[in-house]
Amino acid sequence: MFEIRGDYIEKTPGGVKATPAEQQQFNALMAQSKVNGRTLGERILAFRRQAAVEQYVQNKGAALSGVKSGIEKELDRLIDEHRKIAFDQLIQVSPSYQERVLMKNAITVAAEDNNVGEARQLQQEMDDLYQRARRGY
Repeated sequence: MFEIRGDYIEKTPGGVKATPAEQQQFNALMAQSKVNGRTLGERILAFRRQAAVEQYVQNKGAALSGVKSGIEKELDRLIDEHRKIAFDQLIQVSPSYQERVLMKNAITVAAEDNNVGEARQLQQEMDDLYQRARRGY
């Protein structure tokens, strides 16, 4: 992956901020998730072995900085498939994370309805829930 992108960015579940323990759990779920019977690691290795990817890696120095190539976009898409699966699984196995995702949705609805007071109150409640989750409650 580093050969293609030039860096490594840890994927997060999205939705709401994950505690360090939830992030570790998410990472494990992402690594274990399967698409078409293959794990993320297996898919990345197969992707890397493609002739077009091999040629891209060899010619990477000629790529424009700040512009994502089709190969990089394809790798991102591949990883995102596993991120979505792991996100859904994290919600199922972590009641605390699930509660914060639902709270985030309620905050969005309140904000869209121009109910700033309720959105602020819900945001404070979500911050409190995050702190509780960080402490292991």
